[in-house]
Amino acid sequence: MRSLNEPTDISVEYKGTSLTLDDVADEQKNWFNAEQLDITYDSTIINNGTYRAKAEIKSSYASIGLIFAGTPDTSAGESDTVRYFNFTVTKKKIGIKAALDSGGLPTVTLKNEGDVYSGDTAANGRAPSFGFTYTGNGYNSDTPPTAVGTYTATAKITNECNYQIDTANSTISVTYKVDKKSVAKPVLSGQVSKQYSGVEQNFTLQGVTADVSLTLPSGVTYADGSLNVKDAGTYKIGIALKDGGAATIWADGTSASYEVSITITKRPLNI
Repeated sequence: MRSLNEPTDISVEYKGTSLTLDDVADEQKNWFNAEQLDITYDSTIINNGTYRAKAEIKSSYASIGLIFAGTPDTSAGESDTVRYFNFTVTKKKIGIKAALDSGGLPTVTLKNEGDVYSGDTAANGRAPSFGFTYTGNGYNSDTPPTAVGTYTATAKITNECNYQIDTANSTISVTYKVDKKSVAKPVLSGQVSKQYSGVEQNFTLQGVTADVSLTLPSGVTYADGSLNVKDAGTYKIGIALKDGGAATIWADGTSASYEVSITITKRPLNI
């Protein structure tokens, strides 16, 4: 009685189309004889994963006593003329380049646009989506950091798809800096000196934001862009970065506090 070698597990890289044994390298299927064997698959083989395939000796050869060598796993449905093997589709390796865009944010481009097959899109879930992991200064997260400092942004594929990054053929990390927030200095607009009128008068202070703190002398109040004062005198208003410059900086590159002055002059009396 003659026997054939049992089939062994095989693998092939994802190709964007349905796969069969024809797509497998010859050295992986030296047990296969198309004249003597029929191959069937449990399902269409496209996406990465492991599929079950059946090798069966054709009836014309089984009738003359041809069987597989070895012992069949009858609990798995095997017999002298039937064997099952694993057909594995591995993820396709793609080269990428991590860089900073014009706004200083990390971005990913493919080294070769053709590496992702045209039929693979975000809509069908087969195209890769990219993101970054940020590390440094005790930080480790997929969310971009907000604290001032220098970090390493490392690219990764964020969805389950048919691709994996070819780390040997990619630039996967880039230095990402979080700089201090630039804040425009508040300035007085219009008159900075007015004559006493017996009622509260307003002076316009433009550019006060949530990043700015004011130190108001006695007799002065502030609301909605206006400094309000009644009595005669010269008043110095302290202006500072609320965080002391820890994560903010004035637009002119400085961070020190400063003062602006407003004056209510005395009203002359004719006697």
